[in-house]
Amino acid sequence: MNNLFASTQPMNNQSLNSMTAMQLTSKLTKQLIISLNIQEGHGLCYFLGVSPCYQNYLAIWRWVMGQVEALSAQTLDDYTFDQLYYDLESYFVHQLPAG
Repeated sequence: MNNLFASTQPMNNQSLNSMTAMQLTSKLTKQLIISLNIQEGHGLCYFLGVSPCYQNYLAIWRWVMGQVEALSAQTLDDYTFDQLYYDLESYFVHQLPAG
């Protein structure tokens, strides 16, 4: 997962349609991990509905990839990176138990 943290450049102005699904997923995942201070370990997979073999960082990446794949290219035209991230972050937090 070293590539996940390789770039610290803000992505606010980059067109979402100019990125591949993998690039967008990696950037969104990195932002979630940093912003929410997600720790390495196990357990998030159970709340995110991904395979239990995934450690937290990979579980988040796989969950984000599923969300990105569910969006159409037309839907991406309606979002900036920041808007997409904040919607995704809100949805992510609602997947976790309150507490």
